[in-house]
Amino acid sequence: MIDASVSLRHNSTHRLPSPPLFHPRCPWLVPPQVTGDSKLFGVRVPPSSSSPSLLSIIGTLCSSRRSRAASDSLLLPLLVAERFWIWHRISKTQDLSNMAEDKVLLAAVSVLSACQLDRISKTQDLSNMAEDKVLLAAVSVLSACQLALYAVLVGKSRMKHKVIPPAVTGPPEFERTLRAQQNYVEFMPIFLVLLWTAGLYFHQETAAVFGLLYIIARHIYFRGYTGSVQGRVPGFLMCLALLFLLLFMAAVGITGSLLKKYLDLNIFKKMHKMI
Repeated sequence: MIDASVSLRHNSTHRLPSPPLFHPRCPWLVPPQVTGDSKLFGVRVPPSSSSPSLLSIIGTLCSSRRSRAASDSLLLPLLVAERFWIWHRISKTQDLSNMAEDKVLLAAVSVLSACQLDRISKTQDLSNMAEDKVLLAAVSVLSACQLALYAVLVGKSRMKHKVIPPAVTGPPEFERTLRAQQNYVEFMPIFLVLLWTAGLYFHQETAAVFGLLYIIARHIYFRGYTGSVQGRVPGFLMCLALLFLLLFMAAVGITGSLLKKYLDLNIFKKMHKMI
């Protein structure tokens, strides 16, 4: 056995120095320092201040007055136990790491599920809103079909009077037909904006009824204009009156919504109480 750096003395009052960090017979059982910066075979060993170090136990045992052989026989199993204790801590650390990775996967799945539910709820809200405004959509589509019909009639008039595009002049009958259709095109954006604004902010059913009356007035205007210039006047006046009614409804609805949102004043409720 290799002698230690400091030999044992028989003086009972003298304390032995701390044991070496390696066993003289088993140098491969060197216990690593268990700190936050230490690594064992490439794996970081977590610090633990609550568990007592076995090296201190070894030093206490070796500082006794037992013989060198007795201390050597105790040092070897204790170092082996120290090695297994470190490996046990490493396995626990790896288990915690795997559990953290599983938690991350579970959190990602939860976030994706929440996003999917949010998209479904938004889709349902849009579907419900579309169902609530079906009358306005029906009037808009009917108006578009009427405008397409008038475009077809203009094309037939071109073929009848042999007016080749892009010419817009010809016999008076063709010019009146073209002008009736162009007037509808000019007023179409105004009609749709007022129709939807009045339906959204005032009352959908009332706006839809006025929209249907506007389509009828447009038909009267078209038929009268193709017959004569003076025949357009009744239909045109009806169209203007209906547009002004839709404008009034849209203005009242927007004003009421602004007052309710910013001043917490519900004018429709107060008007209902007054009536």
